[in-house]
Amino acid sequence: LSRRREKLINLQLHGWIHCNVAAYPLTDSMSQAMHASIRRTALRYRNPDNAPDEAERRILEQYQAQVEAGGSPKPIVEPSGSDSVAFYAPILLLEACQKCHGTVGEEVNPAHYDLISQHYPSDKAVNFSEGDLRGIWSIRFERQ
Repeated sequence: LSRRREKLINLQLHGWIHCNVAAYPLTDSMSQAMHASIRRTALRYRNPDNAPDEAERRILEQYQAQVEAGGSPKPIVEPSGSDSVAFYAPILLLEACQKCHGTVGEEVNPAHYDLISQHYPSDKAVNFSEGDLRGIWSIRFERQ
């Protein structure tokens, strides 16, 4: 790659670095401070470690149906077993997110996507449009 092209790709990856690298320390520190499990998940995930569990899948499918019907999904709080409470909130795709989650060859630079694919060869998190349900925040608080 030329130095100029490499610099451009690095700038485009800034969003990916924020979403992928910077978010994990933030969620880890907040999890400890709040005695909670904080994670992001989706039906079409990039990282297999972020695949939804059964309860998260149910919420994701509910939110997806609401978005497809033109609705605006709202946060949900519900019991999660006998020892915790779950909070779910939708993550809707913003325009800036399309640089990594849009259509490859259109919003997503193919060279950029090649780098993402090296980290996530089974990536399912592309071909989204602004306003689509990208995923959810799934937070489980321990009951005190």
